[in-house]
Amino acid sequence: KKRDLDEAEEELSKNGCMIIELMNKKLKTCSLEEMQAAVEFSKTLVQQLKDLFNRRD
Repeated sequence: KKRDLDEAEEELSKNGCMIIELMNKKLKTCSLEEMQAAVEFSKTLVQQLKDLFNRRD
């Protein structure tokens, strides 16, 4: 179970890094809708991380 959590955290971290890279690249060409979608996705990732840490306790 601990390994599942570690893998999930790693996956979330990778996704987070990917979003940041995409946002950096697209910042100049990005539409408002795309930015809002990225922000919403980030919030979802953060919530998933919080859920993971809460389950660990």
